[in-house]
Amino acid sequence: MNRTSTALFALVGISVFVSWFMTRRGDLGPAAGSQCLAHGDCRPNERCVVVPKGDGFATFGHCGEVCTDDAACLNGWKCFSWVDDKGFLSPARGQAAELPRVRACAHHAVLGKKE
Repeated sequence: MNRTSTALFALVGISVFVSWFMTRRGDLGPAAGSQCLAHGDCRPNERCVVVPKGDGFATFGHCGEVCTDDAACLNGWKCFSWVDDKGFLSPARGQAAELPRVRACAHHAVLGKKE
């Protein structure tokens, strides 16, 4: 093989390795606290917390870890009770009492109080 062929072969090999490496990194899932529209957009131990604006349009939320109290939350987030309905978590305000509730971490500014 001449020098050009060797360089081309090496470049292709490096490209394949980098592509494989980046693909494997994608298996880790989204970063904690990333934006979401449904639970499927979050890591397995997280839920999508959405506070609807009430205008009927899709509203992005943030992935928050399931929790039992504030100590389980990172970055100063708080543990709130949410209604688990329609594939995401939303505030319990005005929701039917029989809907399932889940506690998940969210930024304290999302709600003014714990529920």
